[in-house]
Amino acid sequence: MISIELLAEHGFWERVEATFFPLHVGNFGGVTIKILYVIIGLLPGLLSITGAMLWWRKVRKSYT
Repeated sequence: MISIELLAEHGFWERVEATFFPLHVGNFGGVTIKILYVIIGLLPGLLSITGAMLWWRKVRKSYT
């Protein structure tokens, strides 16, 4: 059975949670937004790898 709840009948924090839940699980927007979410999600890992590579290059040059 499907039920429908109106957000206007709930408290402020329940409305905030209901608003941000689709953003958190990726149900917001179309394919373009989902691709953007993936790219933004992968950026911290990519930046840490490239940062480590730059650091290693600097360390290696100081020993030669």
